[in-house]
Amino acid sequence: MLNILITFIVIVLILGGVIFLAMQRAMEIKKLVERGLTAQGKVTGKRSVTAPRTSTRRQKLDYRYTDNQGAEHSNTTTLTYTEHNQYQVGDSIEVVYLPERPGISALKSFVDLARQAKS
Repeated sequence: MLNILITFIVIVLILGGVIFLAMQRAMEIKKLVERGLTAQGKVTGKRSVTAPRTSTRRQKLDYRYTDNQGAEHSNTTTLTYTEHNQYQVGDSIEVVYLPERPGISALKSFVDLARQAKS
């Protein structure tokens, strides 16, 4: 009985963490839509990774950009296979970032989709 209770608690904690992270990113995207600033970035890396314990491949794109204060930031995003193939290392890419927390960013194409969904 104790093992079942411990297993249940672990599952609830894991699910709670996943939900928390998803909600946190949703709030960041909402802020990017409302008050994000656009910057020109540069693709710094591309890779395809396999998710742990599955055979699912995820397409990762690394990029960097400079905020309006002159500080450089970098981030990684997950793209579809088709989107991933549109970019090469060294390509320019438009990024939207939060002026109050410039390390939080997303590709402008993604923020534009969120803006369209909002209206």
